[in-house]
Amino acid sequence: MTAKNTLTLTVGLLITATAGLAERAPSETEAFLKRAAIIERGQNVPADDQAYFVKITDGTTIRTALVQTLTPYEYGWFESRDSYKYNLAAYKLDRMIGAAVVPCTVVRQVHGQPASVTSWGSEGVRQRRRSTVFRALVADPDGTFAGAFTTTKAVPGSVGTTVIDDDFRASLAGMSRKELDRELGDILSDREIRSLLCRRDQILDRCQGQNDVAGD
Repeated sequence: MTAKNTLTLTVGLLITATAGLAERAPSETEAFLKRAAIIERGQNVPADDQAYFVKITDGTTIRTALVQTLTPYEYGWFESRDSYKYNLAAYKLDRMIGAAVVPCTVVRQVHGQPASVTSWGSEGVRQRRRSTVFRALVADPDGTFAGAFTTTKAVPGSVGTTVIDDDFRASLAGMSRKELDRELGDILSDREIRSLLCRRDQILDRCQGQNDVAGD
């Protein structure tokens, strides 16, 4: 794994791959991630020793994945809410609205610790636009999701210049509180879900649809 690839992870969103794990159906990929053995530990994500790449195998196929073991903690006056659980929440929300920008993620035990295990991939043009909006939706600060789903109601100003496809826009508009409670209520708090819906409303107000931009 090169330094360039590692930096891409921390700056950009982890996007569904066009090869390897992403070619499988989601249920097959989830099963692979849950049962595959870790055979090699790779680089840490910069400035985060609880997020690192691994090689995993089911005995036949070898793939690369990202492991995160972050949990909330306090250190003196500093309090961190970062958690591996938000990686799973981002994946479940992505599946719910059909964004197709978050790689398959499962929660399992890794070396005796609960952790998220995420498949590794790259992005295309439409995915880059969707990923910009999705990161704003989940209030993700760095592209690793562990610190996502804060209770901020603000979205970055750059979102207003992003053009999103009509299918994704319709999926965002159709996202309901009832559906979020059903899919994410065991991970996110009431306040986190309400903040998510506030950010969604801002995104719909500010993002341009394909039909709003001539020649797009």
